Amino acid sequence: MKTFDLYRHPTLGYEAVKRGFSWPGFFIGAIWALSKRMWLGGTLLLIAWVILFGVRGEEPDAAVAAFVRKAAGDPIVPTPG
Repeated sequence: MKTFDLYRHPTLGYEAVKRGFSWPGFFIGAIWALSKRMWLGGTLLLIAWVILFGVRGEEPDAAVAAFVRKAAGDPIVPTPG
């Protein structure tokens, strides 16, 4: 059974908010937060995503391969392609 909390806004009226875990919020957090008008949280998630997985000059697969080679102690040799 779903449980809801009821909130009253002085000018907008009442709104029921479902309690529980949000799978869309887990998988696509920034987009979900922005769609729910959580501007600060969504913006911070987008900024964190750009910092962690940001726009680079190389393709993501090449970046991951270079990181793994570097972590393993192998010399980094660029791959053609």
